[in-house]
Amino acid sequence: GSGNTPLRLDPTTSFSVTNSYTLTGGYAEDSNSPIVKVQLSSVDLNSIKEKYTLAVDVNSTYLSFTTDLISDLNENAVEGIDAVDALQVTNYVRDTKGPSLTSYSLDMDEGTLTLTFDETVNRQTLSVGQIAFQDETRMFNTSYRLTDGSSAGANETVIEVLLSFNDVNEMKRLTGIATEASNTFLTLMPFTIRDMAGNGVLSIGDGNALPVTEFIPDTNQPRLEAFSLDMNSAILVLNFSETVDVSTLDPA
Repeated sequence: GSGNTPLRLDPTTSFSVTNSYTLTGGYAEDSNSPIVKVQLSSVDLNSIKEKYTLAVDVNSTYLSFTTDLISDLNENAVEGIDAVDALQVTNYVRDTKGPSLTSYSLDMDEGTLTLTFDETVNRQTLSVGQIAFQDETRMFNTSYRLTDGSSAGANETVIEVLLSFNDVNEMKRLTGIATEASNTFLTLMPFTIRDMAGNGVLSIGDGNALPVTEFIPDTNQPRLEAFSLDMNSAILVLNFSETVDVSTLDPA
């Protein structure tokens, strides 16, 4: 197995490892040969991408392994290579493919949007204003582009975005989108987020808007948070915690 096959960072010709990763899976694609092509698992590939300084170029890609890695046809184990003698990569091809959004969930109770990508993305490059919601795969009547939001945590394939108070309430006001799964579709622009190599996410445009995978509707009761009263104009102003339906007002 390849469970003891770490990729190690060695930015100089002398041993000075500052970052490493031990593979957890993978399999050989070809038949018996002096050359073995290993297909890395998606878990390992994304874990390596999460590390800013590991396997980003020739000078940051070294390999070490134990004798458990592989054997010849006479059952002779391969000679291991210790970390201090880690072997530098001969040919390196950098990541040039942009990440894809594979699914998402929207929680209108908590005001959160959870995005799932097919590879590790750089959370710091997130631009929420590049994301929009609409009522159909091809917009039929209503759409809304987000204006703000925040996300905290590690660089991973899944990131949670806390939507702004204004965006959540404006979507609630529109009523034609994000009230249920059937009218929740998402589009995004290439600069919405980038992967760890700086590649922009593949865009999703009108006509191909992605339907929501999981939708949690708003079930929270609005709260009256403040009010003001003008005795000259006889105006009572009520400030609620979220957008309310004025047609349901019953002051009596």
